[in-house]
Amino acid sequence: MTLENNFLYRQIFRGLRETLQLLVSTLEARDVYTKGHAVRVTQYALMMADILECAGRLHDIGKVGIQDAIMLKPDSLSREEMGKRAKR
Repeated sequence: MTLENNFLYRQIFRGLRETLQLLVSTLEARDVYTKGHAVRVTQYALMMADILECAGRLHDIGKVGIQDAIMLKPDSLSREEMGKRAKR
């Protein structure tokens, strides 16, 4: 069942991509000025996606510098602890 679902998903996705490419080709044939624009925008979007992937993985990197007593405390932090946390 899983293999069949994967196959069907790939078929649907391939059809969608082909349809989108046909639409882009139609627009580019109608307006030569924008030829290649969709490809360039896609390339920029993919570059930004790579950057966002890295940022997502690293967004908590600052936690390595926080003392375990503060970082792993099960209760709310005191005002003093909040100050220590903010300064680091």
